[in-house]
Amino acid sequence: YFNTYDFCKCYKVDGKAVNTSVQMDAWEFFNNVLDELEGKLRPSSQDKFLGEIFGGQLANQFIGATDTCSHRREVPETFRTISVEIKDKATLHEALKLFIQGEIVNGVFCEQCQTNVDTMKRCVIRDLPNTLMIHLKRFDFDYQTMTRKKLNSFLAFPMDLDVEPYTREGIARQEGEVSLTNIEEETKKNPNEYQYELVGVVVHSGSMDSGHYYSYIKERIPLQGNEPKWFEFNDTSVTLWDPKRLEADCFGGTTESTGSKKNYGKGAYLLVYQRKDQQVLSFDDPEPKKTSKKTKTQEDSLSRGSHRHDGKS
Repeated sequence: YFNTYDFCKCYKVDGKAVNTSVQMDAWEFFNNVLDELEGKLRPSSQDKFLGEIFGGQLANQFIGATDTCSHRREVPETFRTISVEIKDKATLHEALKLFIQGEIVNGVFCEQCQTNVDTMKRCVIRDLPNTLMIHLKRFDFDYQTMTRKKLNSFLAFPMDLDVEPYTREGIARQEGEVSLTNIEEETKKNPNEYQYELVGVVVHSGSMDSGHYYSYIKERIPLQGNEPKWFEFNDTSVTLWDPKRLEADCFGGTTESTGSKKNYGKGAYLLVYQRKDQQVLSFDDPEPKKTSKKTKTQEDSLSRGSHRHDGKS
């Protein structure tokens, strides 16, 4: 395991060392750490290094939804994680379908028509990162009670993920757009680039107010034997973990207890998917190289270890 004492001592938040007694959301913490690291890497030859690992791009599409207007425009948006709603969703695929689902917005100005028209607005994936971080939104706001609550509901996710249906060109293909040829020509992606494998899971155990984070991480290069193994990183405890327990340990849900349903207090919060046909990066050689070989990259060190929601390390 990795002792985080020195890291917590030197990591600064608003110029002050991080207060380990203050609860912090793992997703927010991850983004804050990347912001700090990117700031430290500027200006240098490595200032785009983290972006090459975690950085992707979304396309915010605005499509005319009237009989007289079907014009479209796109606004790009960079991302390092994708946050998906899981309320009333049974699978990750259902959550991703909701993520790209469009909504009709009234009175959006169309430059071609020079008037306001009803427009479908949606967000799709334009460029994929080497490592796809998916944030499951387990913390929700209840408008009936006006309080925040944790969603312990069941959500299944696969070991192998095909993200093509949620990309710009994938949606164009499904809708049979006339402009599909132009989109394919612009993107020119290898079909293998859409294929990802699960290599890490950050689990939250507990309630909305307090809890604990721990991780399941897959080896990139086997330390022993030929097959990569999975390990559970839980504070100072590092033990072998059987991925056959993925549903029991990570999906969340309910179980029968003394005649009544009781929420488990644990469920996956962050999913780490790595592209199978990945680009390997190193600090010695900042230029990405394409390979299908599973190699150990710097994102291991960012995902390794556990972070406690109750502020303890």
